[in-house]
Amino acid sequence: MEAHASRDNLREASQRLNAMCLKAERMLHTTIDGFIRHSEKRIKQAEEIGDDIFKDEKELTGFLVGIPGKTEEEKEQLKELIAAVSHLHRVAEALKNMLPIVRNKIKDEILFSNKAVEELKSLFENTRKILKSAGDAFLTGNPVLVKYVLEEGVRLNEVGDNYAIEHEDRLISGVCVPKASPLYINILDCLSRVNWHTMRAVERFSSKKV
Repeated sequence: MEAHASRDNLREASQRLNAMCLKAERMLHTTIDGFIRHSEKRIKQAEEIGDDIFKDEKELTGFLVGIPGKTEEEKEQLKELIAAVSHLHRVAEALKNMLPIVRNKIKDEILFSNKAVEELKSLFENTRKILKSAGDAFLTGNPVLVKYVLEEGVRLNEVGDNYAIEHEDRLISGVCVPKASPLYINILDCLSRVNWHTMRAVERFSSKKV
């Protein structure tokens, strides 16, 4: 594999990783909309986006595996890229695991407290920003974006942990109804995993040497 061909393959991989992140961001946006509007239609649309991401993951992994690395450095590059793709697959899995939770909320007409709704909306939007920045980091390799994703992901998951603790206080005081509690906690867990795997994907991608 000639040097210029190697750069072309890495550029294509970066573009496809960016596309997967944008789809994950759109999937989360669609899920948020379904959550707020109690729309089963929007949740179905989010599910379809998730299926599309899984398809992209298989195709990109196949593309990367099919690139013959002639040097040890190229093999290490491919290994890190394949790991990044795998983590984005798990981002989509975490997002998809959120869908039945939201479906149950819609089906059983379960209401969250105003505080819980505002907390989730904040986490949703900030997680979207992380996914968008991760996509940009894949495309540009900008170390500032990489740093933002890694630091903001940690911060956001700490916020989620604090929300879970505050939720326990609301549950005990009767502000939160018991049947809403597991749904809220499970959504927090899904968002935490989205952020964690997004961070790991960017981390693995940024460790390669192009």
